[in-house]
Amino acid sequence: MKAKWLTRIIVVVFVVVGCLLCAVLGFLVGGSIGAEASTVKVEEIDWVALGKPPVAISRIIYLTPNGVYVETIDGKIFGRDIDCVAQPCWFVLDSLDLQSSGWIDESLGIAENCDVDYDIKEPPGEIIECASLKYLIMAGGYLSVYAVLLEDGTVWTWMHGAYDIDYGITLFSTLVYGFLGICICISIYTIGVIAILLLKILISKSTKLNPR
Repeated sequence: MKAKWLTRIIVVVFVVVGCLLCAVLGFLVGGSIGAEASTVKVEEIDWVALGKPPVAISRIIYLTPNGVYVETIDGKIFGRDIDCVAQPCWFVLDSLDLQSSGWIDESLGIAENCDVDYDIKEPPGEIIECASLKYLIMAGGYLSVYAVLLEDGTVWTWMHGAYDIDYGITLFSTLVYGFLGICICISIYTIGVIAILLLKILISKSTKLNPR
């Protein structure tokens, strides 16, 4: 009698613990899917041409998520908005005061080679200089921006990142997908437990009907 009660207790504990583990696993997986679904991906599938100013470029001065700034061979400073569509996009600046503008960022790197962290095509030409902002933390996400000066004097850019549409939407999506994950995981676990119990009952009946 004690053995039967002990077996029942073990089964109950096994089922309860299994359900709790399934609930945690389901919420983590579902919540992760929900959080991912609520983000907007920012990714250029290829390098985008920004053209070049009327005077040849000597070097890239600075890069932001919105624009590129260069110095030309005559010492002038030109800037261009990355998403500019109305020509001419390049404009002259009297000066570029990085300190007062607050544009200085430790993640900015300017080098001869472009160390891109993603599997994308090579820029359409030989790189003279590459400016990069890697994993720039923004509100609710991150962004990596690259700008290259090619041998023909043109500037090209590429970016990759993701950000939340809204914290409220992200939280709601995480909770909903997490709840669905819990339901699915517990359902699968319950079906498995029932199937094992039914199989055990069938084996027991078969043994009684066909004693050795």
